[in-house]
Amino acid sequence: MNITLPKGTYIVAVSGGVDSVALLHMIAAAPGAPETTYIVAHFDHGIRADSAADLAHVVTLANNYGYIIETQRQELGPGASEAVARDARYEFLRRIKGKHNAQAIIAAHHQDDLLETMLLHVMRGTGRRGLDPMRSSQDILRPLIDHRKSDLISYANQHKLHWQEDSTNSDTKYARNALRTNVMPKLTHTGRQKLISLNIAAKVRNNETDALLKEVSKYVFDGNNIIRMRAVTMPSSVLHEVVHLWLIQNGNNNIDNSMVTRVVVAIKTLPIGKKMSLSKNLWLVSRKSYLQICTNDQIQPV
Repeated sequence: MNITLPKGTYIVAVSGGVDSVALLHMIAAAPGAPETTYIVAHFDHGIRADSAADLAHVVTLANNYGYIIETQRQELGPGASEAVARDARYEFLRRIKGKHNAQAIIAAHHQDDLLETMLLHVMRGTGRRGLDPMRSSQDILRPLIDHRKSDLISYANQHKLHWQEDSTNSDTKYARNALRTNVMPKLTHTGRQKLISLNIAAKVRNNETDALLKEVSKYVFDGNNIIRMRAVTMPSSVLHEVVHLWLIQNGNNNIDNSMVTRVVVAIKTLPIGKKMSLSKNLWLVSRKSYLQICTNDQIQPV
């Protein structure tokens, strides 16, 4: 497994588990350009009592490789949801990326993560985009996405690497852990290949569909607002797609069909001056001729 990147500065997300420990070893073992800098970033969610050992291990690894390390602990507590933990982690990683003016964040997501996420999205009803998660983008690179978890464990054992086991990984109250424990071991090679094929096909369809939606959005979006008069004339299926795009562009990271449907109904029925909660910090606000998404501190009287 070789990782090659253009020269620049990169933030490497390292939890201390086998995936990120293997990733960090691959990066350190790669030739790399002299102008390339890696910053190890470790986020402690404050969910587990034994998480201090993860931090100590990652600090040791960073020091051994000669990399700068950035850390943060946040007391989310044992009851924190997967979504809250993920959002807090990425907020930290993007802050560190900005601090170091880095090109991108490098994450250790692998093929098993991809397939698990696809299945979770199907169960949540996220639609066509749910089959195409975890894309590499300008600010997040996933160089291991085509490799299986077993490949990374083999790599770590081959190179005699040491890693931390997350004690919550066996807690099936989390949807992903339940899926990983009860479903993924039963997924045959043929089943994996079918999911991978679905993912590849979804990428193509989504790219084509999103390109068309961006053209349609020019007609119905006014900055960050959605023009009610134009939106209500659209066919329902098209309006659902437009609303999903609008929600993404306005900072919604956890979107499912239920949220999209609620917004579509609100476009048609939410009275002027009323607001509807989208998430903990985001509101849909109805104005005279348009609707807008506001944070708690952005809401102003009509």
